[in-house]
Amino acid sequence: MSGTKLISFVIPLFHGEHFVEGLLKIIKSNASKLSNWEVEVVFVNDDPKVELNLAIDDGEVIIKVINHKTNIGIHKSRVEGLMASHGEFVCFLDQDDVIDKAYLTSQTDLLEGADAVVCNGRAYGKIIYEDENVAKKKLGIDYFVEGNNGIASPGQVLIKRKSIPETWIKANLDYNGSDDYLLWTIMLAEGKKFNFNDDELYIHRPTGLNATLDRESMNKSLMDVAGILYKEKYINQMQRENLIRLATTVADDNLTKKDWIYTLLNQWFTLYENGCRVEDYFHKNNISCIAIYGMGTLGKHLYNQLKNTDICIEAVIDNRKEVTKGFDNAYDLKEYLAQNNKADYIVITPKDYQHIKNTISETYKYTAIPIEGMLKAMADKDFWKSL
Repeated sequence: MSGTKLISFVIPLFHGEHFVEGLLKIIKSNASKLSNWEVEVVFVNDDPKVELNLAIDDGEVIIKVINHKTNIGIHKSRVEGLMASHGEFVCFLDQDDVIDKAYLTSQTDLLEGADAVVCNGRAYGKIIYEDENVAKKKLGIDYFVEGNNGIASPGQVLIKRKSIPETWIKANLDYNGSDDYLLWTIMLAEGKKFNFNDDELYIHRPTGLNATLDRESMNKSLMDVAGILYKEKYINQMQRENLIRLATTVADDNLTKKDWIYTLLNQWFTLYENGCRVEDYFHKNNISCIAIYGMGTLGKHLYNQLKNTDICIEAVIDNRKEVTKGFDNAYDLKEYLAQNNKADYIVITPKDYQHIKNTISETYKYTAIPIEGMLKAMADKDFWKSL
C-alpha cells in the first residue's frame, strides 16, 4: 500500500465476533477506493470468554486485535483502542453499525479545516438530519448542554486524533452509555469545528447488546457525565442540575411507541442470534407457566417463540377482542384475574406497562414483569453463567 496518511477504525466487541466478517468486508471496500490513505482496524474484544484471532495484515487493511481477560466496558475499550491505533483520523464504530461503501471517500472530502466530520444517516429507521438547518441545530453546543445528543452514534463521525480531548480519554465512567455524549460536548465546548456531511452514509441498528437500551445504566452514566462536565467547567451549575434532572427521569419520552417496538425487536433478535432463548429465561427463574398481556406485535412474537416449547402459555390477555381472534385461551384482564389460574408470571408487552403491572401485582397474587425488563435481564452477560 502506498498511502501516506492513516485512518483508524476502533471497534469494541462484546458477544460480537459474528459481526467481524461483515465489518471487515465493508471497511476493505471503503479502503480500496482511497488513493492517498491507508486504513487500520483495531478490534477491542471485551468478552473474556471469546478469543478473537485475525490476520494482522492481509494486504488490504492493517488489523489489530486486543483480547480482554476481564470486561472493562465500552468507554475504556474505546480509549484502549484509540491508544493502540495510529491514524491521523479515527472513527469509533459499534459492532452492529452499517456504513456505506462510499463512507470514507465522502467523509475525507470534507476534512479540510475540520476537527470532525459528521455524516447523515438513519437511526431507528428515520433520517437523522432532515436538512442542514436541523443538522446545524443538533450539532451546536447549546443543543448538547441542554442534555441532547445530536449524534446518533460515534460511527457517524470521522475525528481528528489531535482534537480528541484528554478529559474524555482520562474520564472515569462507572456506567456505560454516555461516553460519546461526553466526547461531543467537550469538543464543542472547546470550540472544535464539526463539518456536516449530508450524504447518508451510516445506519444505526440498536441491539440487545447495546448499552443505550439500558435506561437505568444510561441515566447513571449521564449523572457521571454531568459531574465531569461541571468539574472541568464545561457547563455551569444550572446546566448541571438540568442534566441531573434528565438523568433521574425514568421514562424515555424520546422513543415513540413504534421506535420502542423496533428497538426491543432488534434487541430480542440479536439475543436470539447469540443463542439466548426466551424459554431459557423462564427455566432459569423456575417459571413453567405464563400468561401474556397485550397481543400486539411483541405479544404475538412472544407467543410464537414459546408455543412449541415446554413453557405453558395459559392465557393471552387483551381487552381488544379483535387482536385475540383465533386464540382459544383469550381473556380480557378483568376476566382473567377473576379466575383461579395457575400461571406463575404475567408478561406485559405494551410500552406503558407500569399501571398494568401495578393493577396485577398489588391486587392479585400474580407476579407481573414487563417484556422490556425481561429482555434487559437476558442481555446481562452474568445471566447466562449458570445455564
